[in-house]
Amino acid sequence: MIISLLKMELYKFFHRKSCLFLLFFPLLPIFYGLGKILNWSSVVIEGDISAVNFASMCWLLLGYTGITNIIFVILIANSFSVELRDGQLRLFKLRCNNISEIFDAKCISIAIQIIISYLLLYIMAIIIYYTCIANNLNKITIINSFNDLSSCIISDFIVTEQLLLICGIELLACRMFSSSSSIFIGILASLSPLIISSIPVIKYIDPEEILDQFNNSQISGYQIFIYGCLYIAIILSLTLYSRKKFLKVDVC
Repeated sequence: MIISLLKMELYKFFHRKSCLFLLFFPLLPIFYGLGKILNWSSVVIEGDISAVNFASMCWLLLGYTGITNIIFVILIANSFSVELRDGQLRLFKLRCNNISEIFDAKCISIAIQIIISYLLLYIMAIIIYYTCIANNLNKITIINSFNDLSSCIISDFIVTEQLLLICGIELLACRMFSSSSSIFIGILASLSPLIISSIPVIKYIDPEEILDQFNNSQISGYQIFIYGCLYIAIILSLTLYSRKKFLKVDVC
């Protein structure tokens, strides 16, 4: 049953105009490519950067600015809050007596959307690297070294964890508030790292601050692993609590 529900969620997503938000992710690499071709002063890429490193840098930049988080806040609100408001969940409940499967299918659909956005960005970034950027570099390579690959994986992992945390917060907001209110709360949560990072006492709860410390060799990969596990526990707790709240919503 959950497979059928997942297919239905993906069908609905790709037939909504909001799915066009995913096309935003390849735009950043394209912007860099145009900048190099047109010699924009605002676009500077120096050093022996690899194709994977360039793609990871684009994913990191979208995470740092909160753009990725805000996009998925809107997508989640469209999937949960809007359907609650419009009464669409009543129809789904008539087809599936197990409401938990509806929630699970929606969450899996969101995870697939994140994967698609990640792949779109990486594919476009690698294409732009070889077609627009490589000519200005001393060394052209898919990856410089194993350490370079490890740094990219850790960077992407931290940024994705932050995104999943924001998604967990938005899921809970969708259960407790209206569509517009949940989007507002999600956007505030998305931009909160920009404020948290400027407060010395609490800045270490920000994934981006932890990543900066790792890049500056102030913490080890083992400490990153422990930090990641703690964040995963928080994300799972938020998701499970949202699931519990979702099961109590009267959609009849």
